[in-house]
Amino acid sequence: MAKADKELVDILYPPRFEPNGTIKTLRQAWEDEDWTGTFNLWIIQSDPVPSIVYQVRSPNVNWAPGKLDVSCAGHYNAGETKFEGLVREAHEELGLADIKEKELVYLGRRLNVSPSTDGHTHKTVIDVYFMQKDLPIKDMVLEAEELYAITSLPILELEKVWANKNYSFNAKAYNLKGDEIEVKVQQDKFPYNWDNYHYKIAKLAKRFLAGEEVFI
Repeated sequence: MAKADKELVDILYPPRFEPNGTIKTLRQAWEDEDWTGTFNLWIIQSDPVPSIVYQVRSPNVNWAPGKLDVSCAGHYNAGETKFEGLVREAHEELGLADIKEKELVYLGRRLNVSPSTDGHTHKTVIDVYFMQKDLPIKDMVLEAEELYAITSLPILELEKVWANKNYSFNAKAYNLKGDEIEVKVQQDKFPYNWDNYHYKIAKLAKRFLAGEEVFI
């Protein structure tokens, strides 16, 4: 049974996007196109160059298969605190087990509406976090159901990608087996976002590493 068929989530209601007691499986929430609570954890690295950790999504998932996406992301389980959900998903997706709340920098919330491969629209309320962590990406233990590989992309190169739709570069990545592979990075390798989200993250990560205040 897939995670989406057994995980229970709180349904959020506008305008405050807070739960009112309705709980569904994640799959049912997707089918009903309800608003659900999620997080994005962006791992920012400074060594050897300023970079952002990106996952390469599994080709088998129903949202953004095969795309380059946020370092770690996931839905909160029903009744779960934001920190509990983030820690759980970071361990499940990347094998990270030592995240401290003081390491997290909260950028704020954003709304996202995007299509999935099953014909439904995913509607999410996303808490966005930065965390600086210069750990070797090859040491991460990837979740096979969600991820295909992990990579760390230089911010300067990402800025070039978003400034020029024809620009691309190749980056080193590590797949589920820990084998080194190469991924091509260009605009169409990222999930569709109506608000240039990934470009904003690259700009904000640069400011973050410079010690500036960042927010969505």
